Amino acid sequence: MRTTALTFTSHTGGQGRTLAACVAALAAAERGSTLLITDNDDALATLGVGVFGAGAIGDVADGLRVAITDGAQDVDSLAALAGLGMPEQARYVVTDLRNTPDADALACVAGFDVVPVLVIRRQYVALRRATLAEDRDKRAHVVTFDEPARALSVGDVGTVLRVQGLTLTAPHSENIARVVDAGLLIGSTQRDVIAYRDALADLLAPSSVVVGGFDVSKVRAE
Repeated sequence: MRTTALTFTSHTGGQGRTLAACVAALAAAERGSTLLITDNDDALATLGVGVFGAGAIGDVADGLRVAITDGAQDVDSLAALAGLGMPEQARYVVTDLRNTPDADALACVAGFDVVPVLVIRRQYVALRRATLAEDRDKRAHVVTFDEPARALSVGDVGTVLRVQGLTLTAPHSENIARVVDAGLLIGSTQRDVIAYRDALADLLAPSSVVVGGFDVSKVRAE
C-alpha cells in the first residue's frame, strides 16, 4: 500500500489553508489511517482538540493522528514524523506547513505519491502573491471558495494561475465558522461542513496524484 501525501500550501495568510487541510484530513481518515502534519497549534484549535506542543503526536479522531513539527528545516526530521505517526504506514499524510519547500521535501524524502494543493481565495492580492511565488508548483490542484460577493470568479483564479489540475470550489460560510468556533468540526454533520468535505474528497482519487514516488532532485533542504 502506497502512502498518498496531500501537501496544502498558500502564499499569504488568511487563505483558509489550515481549515482546508483539517477537512481533507477528516475526509481521508474515513478512507484509511491518516496523519496530519502541521507546524503550529492552529490545526488543533480548528479540529477542536487540546494543545500538544512541538514534537508531539496524538490521536484526535478515528483513523486520524496529528503531529506537530518542532520547526526544524531538516527534511529528515519531517520524514521521521511521517514514519512515527502511525503504528503502521499511514494511507494518507496531509501537511499544513507554512514553508512550501518543507512540504515538498517531506513528501519526496518519504517516497509518497504526492497531491500538491494550493489554497487561495478569490482576491487580487492573493493571486498576485501566488503568481510571483518562486516556489509555486504550477501542477498543483487549487482549492478556492464560494464567496458570491467577490469580484473575481473561480474561472479567473484558474485562468490567472493557469491551473493544470483540479480547481475545487468549497463552501465558505458562517455555518462552518460557527462549527469551528464551537470546537465541533470532528464528527460534524452540518450541511456546509459535509459539502466542504465532499468537495475535498476529490483530491483523494488516484487520478489526483501529481508526483509518484521518490525524487531526490526535488528536495530543497535548508
